[in-house]
Amino acid sequence: LKSPDKDLLALKSEAQAARQRLSHIEHQTSLFRQEKESLQKQLWETKLATSGWCEYTAADGRQYYHHAANNTTQWKKPKLSTAVSRIRPAAAIAVDGKEIAGEAAGGDGAVPKDLVEAETEAEYV
Repeated sequence: LKSPDKDLLALKSEAQAARQRLSHIEHQTSLFRQEKESLQKQLWETKLATSGWCEYTAADGRQYYHHAANNTTQWKKPKLSTAVSRIRPAAAIAVDGKEIAGEAAGGDGAVPKDLVEAETEAEYV
């Protein structure tokens, strides 16, 4: 029979291991979000540059947009047509030892669609 002290020690050990796994997952999630935000910004900048729009900063710090070809200037972000359905991380992303994105995750190395939120106007349309 196990003593109550051994049971308590085993439970404490399991709880510590679970906290470490959770911490690792939270860290990986944070890295994934940072990578996603960086890629969304790069995508926005690429779309903006290839569409003829330029982004400027006014004296008060607000961003505004100018399209030289049609001499249009506006405060609101222009709607850009190019869409991207999947984001590819620069490095593999693993959660709890299992790669969920990157080349080893299966096939083309893209982040699974269920992990990529659709772009919205608020996020670098």
